[in-house]
Amino acid sequence: MTPPELAEESLTLLTRVLDEAYRQAPENDLHGAFVYRHARNISDLGDDVLALELLERTSASRIVVRPMIESLFRIVVAVKRPEFAAEKLVAELEDEVERIQNWVAVDHSNDFQSEMGETTALLTEYAERLRREHSVTTKNRWNVFQTAKAADLDWHYARDYFLYSKYVHSTISGIISQEYQVGRGHVLQTAIFVILSAVGHAVQGIGTDTPQAHIDEATRLLGVAISLTQEGAFRDDDEVA
Repeated sequence: MTPPELAEESLTLLTRVLDEAYRQAPENDLHGAFVYRHARNISDLGDDVLALELLERTSASRIVVRPMIESLFRIVVAVKRPEFAAEKLVAELEDEVERIQNWVAVDHSNDFQSEMGETTALLTEYAERLRREHSVTTKNRWNVFQTAKAADLDWHYARDYFLYSKYVHSTISGIISQEYQVGRGHVLQTAIFVILSAVGHAVQGIGTDTPQAHIDEATRLLGVAISLTQEGAFRDDDEVA
């Protein structure tokens, strides 16, 4: 099996999990919806990574893979801590309000202030309602570092998140790596591991027809991914062109 074929199989498995979860999703299940949406994000972005790699559009795929890792952190913590989904959603709403207020402070146009004032009022009301309904009392912002630490995944996920941050932030080292196509194989390798890890964790937080069968299949495909890594199947594309 080649790396692109493994990526296709991995995405097919995650799509199957998501389709089953969508059919079974209960109403007003914030925790399940949180896990589902982050798993869906990984699926959609993973599909984009594969498409970009096959088209040799590797600069964009490096940027896309980072939010996949971030969504994985959030799925894992949500499975470990049932209260996390509500806490994180409240934190995101309150962060958004703070960001809007900061931008309003530097743009003094009446139209912008009026429009953003309505938005912040709605977001604040929603956050307050979630706090009441889900008994959220913490002020934890759950930034990426805090979430990754709570997820406690193997070290390489945190390393890869840090690695791909340089592409998102357009650092000079990241731009040079893109110019010389350094690490092409690693992008696809990372995406595959994130997709399969997402399957194994997501089925613990959303309802599916055969969760254990999905975990078993993800484990089998992870074994293939590890073998391909050990054989150097991704390494050739990591070299400078």
